[in-house]
Amino acid sequence: MVNARNLGVAGSTLSFVGLILLFIAPGIGVAVIFVSRIIVLLASRGVALVRQLPLVYRNVFASIVLGVLALIVFVVSAYTTYFFVGPEGMPESLEDILSGGAMNILLAGILASWVILIVSLLYLEKAYGVLARVFNIGFFKWSPIVYIIGLLVVVTGLGVIVLMVGALLELAAWMNTPWEEVEAVK
Repeated sequence: MVNARNLGVAGSTLSFVGLILLFIAPGIGVAVIFVSRIIVLLASRGVALVRQLPLVYRNVFASIVLGVLALIVFVVSAYTTYFFVGPEGMPESLEDILSGGAMNILLAGILASWVILIVSLLYLEKAYGVLARVFNIGFFKWSPIVYIIGLLVVVTGLGVIVLMVGALLELAAWMNTPWEEVEAVK
């Protein structure tokens, strides 16, 4: 039987797998993370319907929309930079990047995407905060906070590992969700 708990477990497991795949095949990793977020959205919808919590679904939906927007901003800035600079003009060092020109488009896109993702995670934190109170599961409270910390330190290289910890906390939260209180998703 497919219920919100099972969907939440599947979605958070795919989040973890997607973060691992970012190291191996970044494009596939991003696609897996996108699918995982849709599955978590369905889980949130199930909980929202059963427990009469429309704010949970709305905030998770807003989080996903902002995540997609961040991806679009990044891809557009990367393609725009590639169009203006071309493959032979791509930077070889930090000095080339900071020298300006079309590379500023890429830097602005990366920064804008990063800020949009932080706002996206704030919406997720709102939704999971409600679930933490309703189900009395602290993992729901902590997983988005760890996600935000991971995103803030992603430039250090340790951010993806911290994001994986956030995905594991999210998995633990969904696994501890009471089975009886989330019926089948319609």
